[in-house]
Amino acid sequence: MSLLVMKFGGSCLREAGSIQQLCRIIECHKKNRLVLVISALGKTTRSLLDAGETAAAGDSARALKKIDEIFSAHLKLWRESGADEEVPSSDPWDTYRREMERLVSGIGDLGEFSPRSRDHLLGYGERLATLLLNDVLRHRGCLTRLFDSGEMIITDENFTSASPLQPHTRDGIRRHLEPVLKLNEMPLLQGFIGSSLNGHPTTLGFEGSDFTAALVGAALEAEEIQIWKDVPGVMTADPGLCPRARRIDELSYQDAALLSGLGAQVLHPATLEPARQTGIPVRVRPFHDPDEQGTRIHADPAPRPERFLSITFRPAIVGLRFELAPGKDREQLLREVMRICREAALPLRALALEGSQLLTAVESVSVPRLHDDEVMSVGRLLEAEEMSFISILGTDIEPGSIFGEILTPDLLAHCILCQQGASRNFITLGIRRDQLKRMLPVLHDRLFVTGGKKK
Repeated sequence: MSLLVMKFGGSCLREAGSIQQLCRIIECHKKNRLVLVISALGKTTRSLLDAGETAAAGDSARALKKIDEIFSAHLKLWRESGADEEVPSSDPWDTYRREMERLVSGIGDLGEFSPRSRDHLLGYGERLATLLLNDVLRHRGCLTRLFDSGEMIITDENFTSASPLQPHTRDGIRRHLEPVLKLNEMPLLQGFIGSSLNGHPTTLGFEGSDFTAALVGAALEAEEIQIWKDVPGVMTADPGLCPRARRIDELSYQDAALLSGLGAQVLHPATLEPARQTGIPVRVRPFHDPDEQGTRIHADPAPRPERFLSITFRPAIVGLRFELAPGKDREQLLREVMRICREAALPLRALALEGSQLLTAVESVSVPRLHDDEVMSVGRLLEAEEMSFISILGTDIEPGSIFGEILTPDLLAHCILCQQGASRNFITLGIRRDQLKRMLPVLHDRLFVTGGKKK
C-alpha cells in the first residue's frame, strides 16, 4: 500500500457538506495508508485573532463571547455532519474551552497580545478542527488516531513564523506515527502548529499547514504529499482576478518555489524544500473536483512549449524614493535605508540606484513613517507611493520580450519600475496600486490566451 500524506485546508471545510466531501475523498483512498493534516476550519483563525486583539484592547467580556461563538460554530458543524445525535465527548472540548478562556482573560489582564500569546491562542483553531473531524471520521468507521502536532513539530522560538528544528522534528514524527501506521490506523494531526524545545506553543506562519504536511511526508518517506485546495491546482494567475486563468499540470520544485516566493498564495514558501530534498512529489488537488489530478510538483516535469509560466502579484507595496544629500556617499544612504527597513520589520522587495536617487520598494499596506536622523543626514525622502508588484514568470525572459505587444503604452504608463530576475526567469513590474485589478487580467490574457509560445 502507498503512503499518502493528505492536507486539507480550512477554506475547504466551511460547512457540513464540505466535511462529508472530505469523508468521501478519504473513502476513495482507503486502499492506501493515509496521514491527515488539518487546518483550522473556515475563518476560525481570523476569529481567534480578533478575540486576542479585543481582549488586549480591554474588552475581555466581548473577547470571551467570541470564544463562545467559535465553540458554538464547531459544535453546530459537528451535529450537521451527522456524527451522532448526542453531544460529542465533553472532556477534550471542555478542556480546550477552559484553556482558551484562561488565555484570553490573561491577555486582557496584561493588556498585551504578544507574539507568544498569539501563537498559543491561534493554535486552538487547528486543535478544534482535528477534534471535530476525529469524531466524525470514527463515527463513519475510520480507525483514526488523533495526535498533537506540538509533540512532533519542534521549532525555534521565532513566534508567529517559527522554523522546525531537525532532527528533533523528523525523529518526533517517526516516533509517534510509524507505530500507528503499522497497525493500519490513520493518524490525524494539526497543521500550522508546533512547540519549542521549552514547550512553548509556536506556529509556522501563513499557510503553515502545507509546511506541516511536507515535513510529515519527508520524515515518513511518503509516496506523495497531497495539498487539497479550493482551486483546480496551481494556476497561471489568481482565478479570482483573472477569470481565464488555467491550471498548470506540472511544475518543477524550483519553479513552484519561485512562484510562492513572488506572491502566489497556493503553497507555503517553505513547503517544497523537505519534498525536494527527499524527492517526494507534491500534488495540489481540487477539493471540490477530486477526480481531477490537479498540479504535480516534482523533480523532472516535461518541457513545456509555452514561454511564460504564470503571473503573480503582491498587492501591498510602497515605493520610497530618496535623494542623496550633496557631497554624501550613496552607498551610505543605501546601508542606512536598508537598516531602517530591517528594524521596522518592512520586507524589502526591490532596490534601484538612479544617479543621485535611491528607489526602494517595501511590503507594507500603508506608507511607513521613516524619520531617522542618520538617513536624513545623508539624504532625504522625496516621495512615497502606494504600489503593487506584478511578476511574470517563464523561460529566458527579457524586458524587451514583453514591451510592445504585451506591455503596451497604455499599461506602461502606470509602471514605476521594472526589475529583471537574476536567472532571467522572471520580470517584476512595479505599478500604481489602483491599477492592479485592471492590469493583471489584461496582462494574463496577452501572455496565456493570445500569445506566449516560445520563439
